[in-house]
Formats: sequence, C-alpha cells, structure tokens
Amino acid sequence: MGSLRSPPPWQGRAGGSRRSRRVPGALGVQEGGCVVLSAALGIGPETGLALSLIKRVRELVLGVPALLVWHFAEGRHLLRSRAAR
Repeated sequence: MGSLRSPPPWQGRAGGSRRSRRVPGALGVQEGGCVVLSAALGIGPETGLALSLIKRVRELVLGVPALLVWHFAEGRHLLRSRAAR
C-alpha cells in the first residue's frame, strides 16, 4: 500500500522522474539537435549549426510580418468597436 506523504523534492510532483523544463521558443534546443544530428550523419557541426540558423531566419522572416499584420488588424477592429459605442 502506498504512502500518503509527498515525494522528495528531487523526484518531482508525480514521484517519478523529474518534470521537463520548458524552453521559450526552444532557443538553443533546435540548434543543439541539428549539431548532434549532423555529427551523426557525418556532416560537420558548423554545417549543422548553419542549417539550423537558416531555419530560424526563415521563421523570423515569415513570422514577424504575420504578427504585424495581425496586430494592426486587431487594432483596427478595436478602434471600430470603440467608435461604435
């Protein structure tokens, strides 16, 4: 029969393995993964890092304009709804 006391702090809340930590935007995780994967495939780590950074730039080039369009569209909607009151 299990104990009702809480697990020690090093075991996490569920009593099993430690909970994973979230990384905002997965910054560094993608780059590290590409470096490891490129090394496993026999490609230099510099090339793996370069490919990962190219992928990040693509995300920025597509993501920032989309966020700006969304921001201005929502702002116009807010101004219209306030003017209608």
